[in-house]
Amino acid sequence: MRSQAAALLNRAKLVGSVKATTARSSRETVETRARAEGIAPEQLFLRVGVHGLLHVVGYDHKTRSETGEMESEERRLLLQHLTSSEVEELF
Repeated sequence: MRSQAAALLNRAKLVGSVKATTARSSRETVETRARAEGIAPEQLFLRVGVHGLLHVVGYDHKTRSETGEMESEERRLLLQHLTSSEVEELF
């Protein structure tokens, strides 16, 4: 599965963008949100990273259909690194 994601990124036309902020503010934001939601910061960092990469390769969530497709791909990728219960905690 990991090779599928890498192949997708290698073939993809980069059409999206990722909002970049300072590392410190991003870290603090994710850690604050993780504490508030009672989840591990490392897992939330992983979801934020996957979400951003999906935007870069063209996914979006402007409509319900797009949201469902993007969330499905996020879950698929996250399940390669987290248990199903850990993934569910992130949504």
